[in-house]
Amino acid sequence: MFVFGDLLSQTGRKDMAKAMYNRALSGFTTVQGPSSNWCRKLEDRLQALQITSAESKVGQNEFTELGAAKSRSLKQKGRKLGRRLKLDKP
Repeated sequence: MFVFGDLLSQTGRKDMAKAMYNRALSGFTTVQGPSSNWCRKLEDRLQALQITSAESKVGQNEFTELGAAKSRSLKQKGRKLGRRLKLDKP
């Protein structure tokens, strides 16, 4: 969930990223406790998303040619990661 949150955040899908980070935070809090390093990192990323989304309401869905290329590259990385995760499961 943590990595998918990163991927969604970088591709401009802030709402979905927040949902993924919240799911990861819930899991890490249950397993490792609320003061773990991972929980603090997730809380920082959630806070950064809130600040970023408040600052950049204008032009949220507009992509430059370079931005679209980066987005495609991130999508490909996400697909590869998803395939790897599925292969690791018995």
